[in-house]
Amino acid sequence: MASYVHHPPGTEIGGTAIHYILDGEERIQLDEGEILCLRVHTVAGSACCGAGELAYLVVPGRIVSWQHSLDTRGLPVSQLEYIREPAGQESVKKFLTRRYPSLQVVFEVPR
Repeated sequence: MASYVHHPPGTEIGGTAIHYILDGEERIQLDEGEILCLRVHTVAGSACCGAGELAYLVVPGRIVSWQHSLDTRGLPVSQLEYIREPAGQESVKKFLTRRYPSLQVVFEVPR
């Protein structure tokens, strides 16, 4: 289980493994349960070649409890369950790829 803090669109979110700017979030009901899907982008580039943006989807996990509390900054917090099993990830990825054909799907799963 993981706690997920909901940030407003435009917030820059970073960690050791992933860093992005949140464009929006969506709750999606699937056979695997209700998932949280984030539409995000990141700036990629170099000093010599200029910068570009890469848009993709991040799936933090299945929703266990939606916005059940607030963090110390007053932001809503949900409880999520990581989608670790390959069959579950593949099913979610197929659905999201049909809905957003041009976007890569990334799962947040700690290693």
